[in-house]
Formats: sequence, C-alpha cells, structure tokens
Amino acid sequence: MAPPELPRELPHRVLDEILDSLFEIPKRVSEEISSALDKGPLGRAGPHRVVDAIVKAIPSAIQTLGEGVAKALDTPTEIIKKR
Repeated sequence: MAPPELPRELPHRVLDEILDSLFEIPKRVSEEISSALDKGPLGRAGPHRVVDAIVKAIPSAIQTLGEGVAKALDTPTEIIKKR
C-alpha cells in the first residue's frame, strides 16, 4: 500500500501565508499615514518616521518568527516526501 500523498499546500504554509497577509495591513496603514505626514514642514525627518519604523518592525519580527516555525515544520514533511 502506497503512503498517502501530502496535500499540495501544507496546512502550516497556508496558515503562514494568511498570517503574513494580516501582518502586512498595519505596515501598509503606517506607511500611508507617514507618507501623508511627510508633506508637513519636517518632511521625512519628522518623528512620525520613528513611529512608522517601530510599527513596521513588530509585524516584520513576527513574520520572521513565523517563517522560522514554518521551515521547522517543513523538515518532517520533506522527509516524508523523500520516502
């Protein structure tokens, strides 16, 4: 009896893509707000850009952590695929 085939998209990868998409939202919103504030007297040198960098760093860090977890979960599935 042949081993069952793995799904085309592994569940942890689907979840990773969904979460990545969700974490892109605050980064986009922050950029839009910062771009609007760039038109002020301080331009891109204003303190809003510091806040923008922090707002973007937090979701980026979570996305990087999520990718690490997804890669760790890929390892067992790669072993199964090779058999």
